[in-house]
Amino acid sequence: MVERFGLTLRPALSAALALLGGALLVAAFAPLELWGLQPLLMAGLYALNRHARPGQVLLQGWLFGLGWLSVGLWWLYISLNTYGHLPPALAAGGVLLLCAGLALYVALALGFWARWLRREGGPGVAVLNALSWSAMMLLADVARGTWLTGFPWIAQGYAHTTGLFAGLPLWLGTYGTGFAATLSGVALVELVLARAALQRLAWAGTAALPVLLSLTLPQAWTTPTGALRVRLFQTAIDPLVKFQPAEISQALTWHQRIVREALGAPQGQSPQLLLTPETSVPLIASQLDASWWQALAQPLRERDGVGGEPRHALLLGVFTGDEARGYTNTAVAVTAQWPDSAGSASLAVSPFQGSAPLGVDAPGDSSGGPYLYGKRHLLPFGEFVPPGFHWFVSLLGIPMSDQTPAKSAPVLRVAGQRVRPLICYEDLFAQDVSDSVRGTPDDATVLVNQSNLAWFGPRLIQAQHLQFSRMRALEFQRPLVRATNTGATAAVDERGHVTAALPPDQPGQLDVTVTGRTGLTPYARWLAAWGHAPLVLLALALVLAAGLRRRTL
Repeated sequence: MVERFGLTLRPALSAALALLGGALLVAAFAPLELWGLQPLLMAGLYALNRHARPGQVLLQGWLFGLGWLSVGLWWLYISLNTYGHLPPALAAGGVLLLCAGLALYVALALGFWARWLRREGGPGVAVLNALSWSAMMLLADVARGTWLTGFPWIAQGYAHTTGLFAGLPLWLGTYGTGFAATLSGVALVELVLARAALQRLAWAGTAALPVLLSLTLPQAWTTPTGALRVRLFQTAIDPLVKFQPAEISQALTWHQRIVREALGAPQGQSPQLLLTPETSVPLIASQLDASWWQALAQPLRERDGVGGEPRHALLLGVFTGDEARGYTNTAVAVTAQWPDSAGSASLAVSPFQGSAPLGVDAPGDSSGGPYLYGKRHLLPFGEFVPPGFHWFVSLLGIPMSDQTPAKSAPVLRVAGQRVRPLICYEDLFAQDVSDSVRGTPDDATVLVNQSNLAWFGPRLIQAQHLQFSRMRALEFQRPLVRATNTGATAAVDERGHVTAALPPDQPGQLDVTVTGRTGLTPYARWLAAWGHAPLVLLALALVLAAGLRRRTL
């Protein structure tokens, strides 16, 4: 039945509804993008929590998180079973264990709310209940996305790359947008439960305010800086055969061929940036002869000449480093300025110095050597091994599973644009992008992503990752292009709209022209200055207000 403070249901039924609500939340994200489900399902969870005992609220939060994350991350099973060779039961158990752990963020946040913040009382108490509940969900999202290196996959705000709340990300970012949409949904619950007309009017205004702001706040914060012609490659190579000698030989030949073909086009029509997927060269850079690198650079020299800013570049994926110093997942730019001296062309990992790229053993030009961008945000278990878990990762047999992170984020200057690479799931972390969008002359004008999602199968993950890239484009108002092994290889404009894409799971190339942009959105400005501290402080202020009010009642 419905009582003054929420739903009174049998504990088993409320638990089942929480689990079902979390599972349904995945439909709010790509590929379905039923964005309206996010505030509505948050409203449903809030209604369940309002009248339940603290222990029940904790369980409801955990089950909601378990349903949300296990349905949204089921593709991890493919990596563990197909490529990690774990038995089905163990692979499925591993995914559920991970999701159960991540669901604790929601459980502990809501359990804390029920035990220490919630009160039953008049309209003023209802306001604090709604605000503090939404604040605790915000803190759970931020904590999951930042603690222990962070894993913000399908955070609430990602549901709103389209829809009525899509005008908020460039002001509030993903987490702030999720908070605003959640508060809108929670206000609908209080609107239904309110008795007085004035209360209903106030709650209706609260529910509508985020939508009104999204539709009316200024959206134009960046300006165009010129066009960049980009050719995106999708290689569609099975990870099970990628490291076989015949496949490696074909990959090396293919890289040389795509440069010759691209630079063979008439002047003004050839792509200015060639972008290959993550680790498209399945070797360590030091294993490659100098002659191979020079063969890549030769067509670029013939077209551009040596000296000045490059007008064309190939940005390829390869590992750098060695066993002693560690391996780094790296994007290497080959241009007409590639070192032309005799000697070794090996590349090795060394610490970043200020804004300098990875150190190199190769002969360098006047700018200090080839452009290198090393991946900085590593994926737990896939790219670095948390302490105490080496035994588990050894069972999976994943190559390069304990890598060395890079420390700086240099931009690649090509054809008048400043390109910022993002490797794999680095585009889930807005704070990483803000390192290159801070209001300086070196700010990135174009974002690029190199990924290889073949380890996780053809379903769901491609659409999800593309949506996260779209959110980064929205937040910073920068175009973003993606080159992947199996998908989604696509171009996204500064409004987060996909302008072109290749069909998934098949080889191909995609020619696009993107418009670089300069300037700062409000979100980019405050994120660069303070990180997520403003959102955390806002949430803590709401929590403190609710806690102090509870003590006085």
